Amino acid sequence: MPGIVSVGILVALLFTLPSFAADANKDLCKAASEWDVATVRALLAEGTDVNGKCPDGTTPLLKAAAGGITGVVEALLAQGADVKARDSDNRLSLLIGVVKDQVRFVREVPVGGQRVGAIAGDGWTALMSAALNGHGAVVQSLLNVGADANAADSAGFTALMAAALNAEATIIGILLDKGADVNAGTHTGLTALKLAAGGDTQAVNALLAKFADPNLASMDGQTALMDASLKGASTIVEALLAKGARVNTVDNEGRTALMAAAGGMKPGRSVSVGLRYAPRQATSRRFVL
Repeated sequence: MPGIVSVGILVALLFTLPSFAADANKDLCKAASEWDVATVRALLAEGTDVNGKCPDGTTPLLKAAAGGITGVVEALLAQGADVKARDSDNRLSLLIGVVKDQVRFVREVPVGGQRVGAIAGDGWTALMSAALNGHGAVVQSLLNVGADANAADSAGFTALMAAALNAEATIIGILLDKGADVNAGTHTGLTALKLAAGGDTQAVNALLAKFADPNLASMDGQTALMDASLKGASTIVEALLAKGARVNTVDNEGRTALMAAAGGMKPGRSVSVGLRYAPRQATSRRFVL
């Protein structure tokens, strides 16, 4: 009879232990997401699996990463948290920390390719995220520990293009100083200059100062001058012309920058975008729409 009782108890324990472990993992995930360092340390001391999956499929480190380097992240790393674990969007903990502008997170996550290399299935990197979100200090930190300024995702998109897209002139300068290719293009021919051309003059000037080619065209045949003209960005048009942008280039539809300027003007607005001042290239026609 005692033997039968012992077997019954053992079976009960076998069914109960996974439930306890699941509850403990759930508690650890909750504490990590709330950056509750005391509870995290207590649960880890009790033997809770530092890499146990949270109910949503993430890990405690991924939950804590949004807060950057906190006591929670340090405690998890000390117990062997997997820095290569990914969330449902295929992002490493580093990416989440970078998006939150956490410089210390970048500096203190254990050294390895996961710190500065590709962190998403499509080749997207932490450097691209930092550049896109305007986190200059994080960009500098990543470059200091070896991030590749010319790494491209599956579409050919780079960190420099990300900075140009959001008109981050300071970050553009940081990347160019670290050897970013100013004329790199995506698979469709988009360049940093084309992405910046309809926006911020400082970003455009930063690119032109490092010899960005104003005459590179995308697959549709359109150049940075056409993009700026379409947006009515007269200051940028003038900057491009000063660096040798050709005004008579035609795109795949037979349109020129001057035509783009005409099509890009708002009703009732009289705009001269500077095209008429390009020597021996453009007409002096002024569009009043």
